Amino acid sequence: MGVADVKVDFNIAIPMTKAENPVGYNCNIYASAFYHTSPYNGTGSIKRPTIFLATGYHRDLIGLMFAVIAFVPHDYNVVVLDMRGTGSGEGVWDPLSPIEQYDVAYMIDKWIPAQPWSDGTVGMVGGSYMGIIQYLAAGLVEQVNGTPTHLKAIAPISAYNDVWKDIVWHGGNFDLEFMAIWILMTDFISILPPDLIVGGVAEPNFNKTDFMNALSIWAQHFKQLTVPLEYYAALWPTQFAEEQEHRAKQKEEELRRNEEKKRAAAAKAQAKELVARCAQSNRGFIVAVELAIERN
Repeated sequence: MGVADVKVDFNIAIPMTKAENPVGYNCNIYASAFYHTSPYNGTGSIKRPTIFLATGYHRDLIGLMFAVIAFVPHDYNVVVLDMRGTGSGEGVWDPLSPIEQYDVAYMIDKWIPAQPWSDGTVGMVGGSYMGIIQYLAAGLVEQVNGTPTHLKAIAPISAYNDVWKDIVWHGGNFDLEFMAIWILMTDFISILPPDLIVGGVAEPNFNKTDFMNALSIWAQHFKQLTVPLEYYAALWPTQFAEEQEHRAKQKEEELRRNEEKKRAAAAKAQAKELVARCAQSNRGFIVAVELAIERN
């Protein structure tokens, strides 16, 4: 227990080819590993279970907050992965796609068990998007007689169970804005500087090679912003026009009501004037008419 024996490999480049991901394309994905170096649970081995978190929200932010603080002090190793097109991940972000699912399955079945500090068992944690990917990847991992070889537990939080009801047609309404806003926010998080910029892959510390690679990845992430920004650029004028039309109709209705009030007041004034002119002819009738006018 504790963190005194923990070693951190902050930037780890993991090459992905068709051999690792049969539906993907060649690129590097990046992970951080936090692992213990002392004997585990009274044994002579440093090998331990590993908690794995796959995220599109920058592994330095989410990893430290969500996984490392919670699990490393309790004698687990932790691996946090940047999805493609996010954090330091090369390529294009394609949320919850088969490419992501196979990337995560590869990490569970091949990469983590191959590490000298891993005992071959893996558990996953994460909420929302990071919970959904657990379900999707769990269906792809290696199994023997229906039992996963390495994936021993998942802990998805706030993950959907029905895409149609929970996301697309939420509460009977077409939920277009949530998805667009979520994608836009995630893309903006992805344009934070990649963790690779601090080095640790080509050389142990800050170095020119990692710095230049980080800039290249960073440029790829900026290009992704064109899709959500173009969507909002098209959406906002439509929303503005609809709002202006609604306000114009409200103003038109208000003017109509005011005109009706003016006409009613003018008619009432004319009636009173007529009554005044007839005052000398029939006083009792006038009183009755005046009362009727006041009631109306």
